[in-house]
Amino acid sequence: MKDSRKEVLARAVAMLRDAEVDSPELSAQVLLAHVLKCSRVDLFLGRTDEVDAERVEAFSKLLCRRRTGEPVAYLIGEREFYGMDFRVRPGVLIPRPETELLIDRVLDLYAPENRFCFADLGTGSGVIAVTLAKHFAFSKGMALDLSAAALDVARENILRHGVGDRVFPVQGNFAAPPVGPKLDLVVSNPPYLSVKELSEISFEVRDFEPEKALVAGPLGQECLEVLSVQVRRLLRPGGRILVEMGYLQGTVARQIFADWNEVLVHKDLAGRDRLVEAVCP
Repeated sequence: MKDSRKEVLARAVAMLRDAEVDSPELSAQVLLAHVLKCSRVDLFLGRTDEVDAERVEAFSKLLCRRRTGEPVAYLIGEREFYGMDFRVRPGVLIPRPETELLIDRVLDLYAPENRFCFADLGTGSGVIAVTLAKHFAFSKGMALDLSAAALDVARENILRHGVGDRVFPVQGNFAAPPVGPKLDLVVSNPPYLSVKELSEISFEVRDFEPEKALVAGPLGQECLEVLSVQVRRLLRPGGRILVEMGYLQGTVARQIFADWNEVLVHKDLAGRDRLVEAVCP
């Protein structure tokens, strides 16, 4: 006998609520849609009204993992960012909505037909570099990361979105980035948590996502300090840097970039400091 979609979802939501994981309703919907190979919209339009036993079992296995706190993005192997789907997997940071502010700002700075060269330092799954390349057809960029696992995922996303001729993955440390022709733009979403902050965040992030991609050091501002020094070697005079930061780091970011020009701090949709921008002298 087949279970109705409504019954399957109701049981799943109740299970996840009892486990006190984040967003139990959304988690259940995304996982069921993944198992049924349909969209979340289809779930509510009745196009998948009955769920057979095989799919119920597959769904149950994912729910058991989700109730331990394992992120949905790792369970389905994908995460949406700026309207596009990107491959993610354990060992690579899951893209956050807050990072879309960085893309918004680049769209403010450049017209679609502009030609520019950029670097995405600490690219992770490559979402920033790929998204920029998709929006700016005449741009070219380097996607740099120290993690070989992260670069493997970035390569998948670069090929998936058809920008392999303009985005080039490079393994390296942004504390000593490779120097070539001067760039117009450097973007980065580096680690920016302090050691103390790591202990205070959701266990779903702390226990499952890579600590090296989250924690900058004892103070949390260490990567900002490194980037403010090293990126000057990469940019042409008048080139620009955009760096995501912790919401309490606006004041210190202004201090760190005090010897740059036109230092700005942008707020996210929640009204919190989230992005520092500066122009290379």
